[in-house]
Amino acid sequence: MVWILGLMALFWIIDHIIATALSFPALAKWRASFAVAGRGFSLKWLFDLHRAGGLWLFAITLILAVSSLPLTWHEEARAAARLLVPVSERLHDAFPPQPVAAPTIGVEQAVALAGGVADSVVLLHRYGVYGVRRFDERDMDGYGRLWVYVSMTDGSLLGSRHDRGEGMGDLFFAWQYPLHSGKGLGLPGRILVLLAGLATAGLCITGLWLWWRRR
Repeated sequence: MVWILGLMALFWIIDHIIATALSFPALAKWRASFAVAGRGFSLKWLFDLHRAGGLWLFAITLILAVSSLPLTWHEEARAAARLLVPVSERLHDAFPPQPVAAPTIGVEQAVALAGGVADSVVLLHRYGVYGVRRFDERDMDGYGRLWVYVSMTDGSLLGSRHDRGEGMGDLFFAWQYPLHSGKGLGLPGRILVLLAGLATAGLCITGLWLWWRRR
């Protein structure tokens, strides 16, 4: 299912490229591509609505399409990005495997040792650590993005890392969910994502309608 969603995201990106070429057959008349002419429910009106509706929120739907890819194909997207920019590994991936069946440190203790306030806790039994997600001023949305790793056996702090990382590659991946959900831009961002979702559904409806009318 993950691969199906990733392929849909990839096709959605390609669709934006094709749609751009089709929407501007004559660059000198680019303004007409954003307008809706013709009488209501006529073939001209339906075609203009389909084309212009896609262009009005093109930037937002393109962001949704691009962000969909790394959110589904995590490792593949990171491997591709490393061809251009450095991308850091997750800190716990560098820990040696030390499976712990029965932790001597509980979740509440781990949260207290990590600072006392946490968004969530990830149990990484394979490495014998708790990944405590804390809130931080660098967070891009309403979720804690600072990871503090606490040993399940002795409660020692093994390291910390913010999702934003240190370079442009890390920053790119850290922003994918905040942009995809709109939460990175607050309420205006969520409204834009809502409108983009409605516009995408509208494109499907008008596209099928236009195809049916033309045949």
